[in-house]
Amino acid sequence: AVCMGVATAANWTWNFLISFFTPFISNTIDFPQYTETQAHMIPVVTSKWINNCVARKRQGPVRPYSPDPRMIFSNVVVACANIPDTDKESILGAVMALGGQESKDAGKMTTHICALSMDHPKIEAAQAKKWKGKIVLPHWYALETAPAPSSQYAFLCANAKL
Repeated sequence: AVCMGVATAANWTWNFLISFFTPFISNTIDFPQYTETQAHMIPVVTSKWINNCVARKRQGPVRPYSPDPRMIFSNVVVACANIPDTDKESILGAVMALGGQESKDAGKMTTHICALSMDHPKIEAAQAKKWKGKIVLPHWYALETAPAPSSQYAFLCANAKL
C-alpha cells in the first residue's frame, strides 16, 4: 500500500511538473497522445508559441496558440462597449469557449471591440490612441463554423480598419 501511495504521488508530481513547465508543441492535434494531454490538462501549443516566448524572454500564454481547429477564436481578444450585460456575457462566453480572450479595454493585445454604436468612450479612447483593431457589431461572432469576416459586420467610418 505504501508503494502504491508513493507511485501515485510520484506520478502526480511528474504530470504536474510536465504540465507546468512543458506544453506539448505541435501544429496539429493529429498525434496519439493528444487525448491524453487533454485529459491531464497539459497544454498543446503551436510552434508560434516558441517565437512568442523568445520575443518576450519568458513563458507566454498558451491559450492563443492552440492547434485545435475548433478553437476558431484563438487569435481573438475582444472588448465590449455599450452592449447589454446579458448579451455581453453571451458574446464573451462564446468567444472564450472557442479559444478567444476577453479584454476590459482596447489595449495593444485587443483585436476587436464589439459595440452597437461608435459613440462610446471606450471606442473614442481607442481611436484617440490610433488603436489598430476592428470595431464590429455583436453579430460578428455568430457563425457556427468560423468567425464572420469582420468586413461584413464592421462599422463603416473613416477610422475603422477592415
